[in-house]
Amino acid sequence: MKEWDTLDSDDRANVRNFLFQYIGSMSTRSELRTLGRAAAKTSCFMIKKAWISTGSVQTDSNTEARGEFFKTLESLTNSNEYFVKFQGVIVCNELVEAMRDMNLIELNISLNYHHRIKCEFEESYLKQLWGVGVGIVDLAKSNVNQKEVVEGILPAALRLLANIVQWPFGEADLNERFTEDEDADFNEKNDFSNFPCSWESVVAGGDKTLNLLFDMYIGFKGSEYAIGFMPVIILLSSIKGDTFSSKQNQDAYMMAVMMNIYKLLKTFHEGNADPVDIDFACRLVVKFLGCYSSVDLHGCNAALSLQSPSFFELLTIFTRFVMDRAGSCKDSRDREILCESVGELLEGWVFISIEQFLPSIQGPLEILFGKYLEFRMNVAVLDMYDDDGDDDYYPTADRDTYRSELENVSYLGRMVPMKAVSYLLSKLEQIRQQKTNELQKLVSSQQPEEMSHSDCDEALHWLVTICAFFLADEAEGDHKPSIPNN
Repeated sequence: MKEWDTLDSDDRANVRNFLFQYIGSMSTRSELRTLGRAAAKTSCFMIKKAWISTGSVQTDSNTEARGEFFKTLESLTNSNEYFVKFQGVIVCNELVEAMRDMNLIELNISLNYHHRIKCEFEESYLKQLWGVGVGIVDLAKSNVNQKEVVEGILPAALRLLANIVQWPFGEADLNERFTEDEDADFNEKNDFSNFPCSWESVVAGGDKTLNLLFDMYIGFKGSEYAIGFMPVIILLSSIKGDTFSSKQNQDAYMMAVMMNIYKLLKTFHEGNADPVDIDFACRLVVKFLGCYSSVDLHGCNAALSLQSPSFFELLTIFTRFVMDRAGSCKDSRDREILCESVGELLEGWVFISIEQFLPSIQGPLEILFGKYLEFRMNVAVLDMYDDDGDDDYYPTADRDTYRSELENVSYLGRMVPMKAVSYLLSKLEQIRQQKTNELQKLVSSQQPEEMSHSDCDEALHWLVTICAFFLADEAEGDHKPSIPNN
């Protein structure tokens, strides 16, 4: 690439042809994922370098080179042989990343040059590559028992779709960098998908692609092959309103997403559900609920009211399921994942808990607040027995670490104050009685020196902490305390 400007068109064509032949000579997936990706990346860099000639005038040689490149790429992706298709998708992935990323130093190009190439590639080829990815996923649906499909071409196609979903369309921040790790999760900085309106018919026109991805994920749920579906599903389930040409189209798509999430949540009824799948479902729910307005979400829920249970009722059942799993999980690592999932779900409930719709969610909020008290105290006891004697622990650590979670559950509790207060008083009285019995036994044994930190103390700590957050949504400040009027 450093000597690019000294090569004539024939030399450049020879290098590109050699790289494609080199990729085609590989016979194993491991070769393609290492040496193949490196060769494909170099080939795509060459196409990007030659995309627009100096002086912003496209030369015949550059146009011809581009045409030959895409002709060869099309022959690979249209092949009837899975491994050849795999080779083509590897190149497609590297092409999207090369055109998306600001490889300015590597290619010795300007930011303006990069932006012009990115926009032209986006307009001319990106939809075509999206079709390649979706087509391969659809093909894989009928061949899920073939190892070369589920371990080779399918993960590569899902990675291609994830790369396109995260594409910085139009004038998006060009300083955004994306992960190059094939197994890494999607970039959390991309809060929501932001396809331009011209993509509406591609990604949101009908629900065929959405249904395909959800159905295949549910089929693979619990296995390592499910992971590749996660970033694509999450981002397709949170497409912003700018993509849609009308409010009617947005509502129809939102309903399709809600129906698919409904279908997914109904599969979580077994105690042995994988914590990774549970965590994904929680992140998916929060992403979806945070993308659309509360009014629209309640409208969709009302439209699903004939379903039994409704979407919000099913979400209540799922939230209780996650809290029960977290509160009984013996493995500390899995318990940590499940506790984070609970925090995610509470955030989702905050999104839909607004006064005007309180009658429709009052019952679920009452149930969830009481269930949360049980969950948090059960987890506290399990964590206590897993404690490794961390010397860095300090009394306010829980308030700092779980501040967001405590604020969210307290907000939900204040939506149903009478029931929340009843739960808190009942639990406090239960713990008081337990502590009284402990002290009486200790006194009767006449060995007070044996008194130690107990389950009861840990539960009391959490109850008092939750009470504090419930009574005041902010515990810091310089305001003076005052005696209430009543």
